[in-house]
Amino acid sequence: MNTVGFQFLSHKNYYPLMIDSITHQLDLIEKFVSVIEQMTDARQSYSIAIKNVCQSFKESVEKVESIKKDSDINNNNEILYNFWHVFIEKFQNEAELHENVIQETKAKVVTPLQCIVKHRRQQISRLKAFRTSTDYTLKECAEKVNELQSNYAEMYRIHREILQTKAIKDLLNAHNSYVLQLHMTNAMKAYYHNLVLPQLMQEFEDIVRENMIGFVQIFEYFCSIHTNMFDQLICNINGVQLKVREISPDSVVSVIVHNLNKNQNPTHWQLIEYLSPDCDCPEILCSNQIIIDNLVKVELRDKFNELKRQFSELSSFMQQNVNIVDTLKTLEKRFDFDTQTEHTNFNMHDDIYRKENEIRKAKIALAGIEIQVS
Repeated sequence: MNTVGFQFLSHKNYYPLMIDSITHQLDLIEKFVSVIEQMTDARQSYSIAIKNVCQSFKESVEKVESIKKDSDINNNNEILYNFWHVFIEKFQNEAELHENVIQETKAKVVTPLQCIVKHRRQQISRLKAFRTSTDYTLKECAEKVNELQSNYAEMYRIHREILQTKAIKDLLNAHNSYVLQLHMTNAMKAYYHNLVLPQLMQEFEDIVRENMIGFVQIFEYFCSIHTNMFDQLICNINGVQLKVREISPDSVVSVIVHNLNKNQNPTHWQLIEYLSPDCDCPEILCSNQIIIDNLVKVELRDKFNELKRQFSELSSFMQQNVNIVDTLKTLEKRFDFDTQTEHTNFNMHDDIYRKENEIRKAKIALAGIEIQVS
């Protein structure tokens, strides 16, 4: 695009449109300032909210750590507590980053742009006032020329038939007044249009150019401070990510086992020993074996049949639950990657756990029945 200066816009038909264009440009810059101010206020609210959240959780951590000193149990989650410190610290850093950007935006973006707009409006107002005043002065001079020319022409028309000495003197004075005013007006117009007006138009052009130079520089700075902030935010998040990757199930389990087993001798489960009714009872009563005797034959048979019935019912119940669990697991895999069915997935997961627990209980009961039947 060829660069054409504002000299071509000095004509009175273009001049108002040029003023409107420059004014509209300043209005747009003002809108940018307004948007940036509102964005800064929003970031201020976000920064305050983050600070409050971090402070609240920091106090929670301090309370937990004060309890932790009096309880070995809390040491079991030391890995998560350490990560908690890092997590809170990084988000405190984020709040500080936002606060720094807010201060820099206000001081080096909003205020300079406001100054530019205010200063340029004052410049335009002064230039407009000067041109308006000068145009009015030149217009008055031109009107004076027309008036003197009209008087001169009228005097000549009246006295051209009889030119007496007095008439000649008045005619010459009218001529000279007209010519002097004409020369003065033309000289003023020539000086104004050839020298002053181009300077005015150059000043208007400089306003536009300086507006754009200042706007671009300030907005580039605005973008750069946000780029730096987001780079540091990414570093923060990467730091959190690296820290959380250090947490492994094995290490957590190892810490819990180590801490719980450190000062204790765990008692493992034990079988219940058979106790005879008395130390001098008959030998047959001193054994933990079933006593088969005609006296209890009927009762034993009934008991055996009852156990078989329970075994059959539990086996059937367990198999049904196994089939249900298999079906639920198949459905769970099918919808595993569908975010729209996430709630359904959780429900199926809960159902699977519930059914698996029922199966475990049934197996425990079956183990008890089997030993009785055998």
